Amino acid sequence: MSAFFFFLPISLDENERTHDFEDYRVNITQAYPVYDSEVDVISRRGAEWFFEEADVDLLDPSRSPVQ
Repeated sequence: MSAFFFFLPISLDENERTHDFEDYRVNITQAYPVYDSEVDVISRRGAEWFFEEADVDLLDPSRSPVQ
């Protein structure tokens, strides 16, 4: 894996991902390691598809790339 994709964190619910302060808002994201070839797949099919329908085990560093 030689690329990273930033998307919603897997360990926070919707209410925990955004924090409002007096002058600004912070949105928390998570960096996921992906294969270079998966960057194109994510661009074509969408991040939601990649994370929800492609059955990717994001915690397995020895997984095969999604085609």
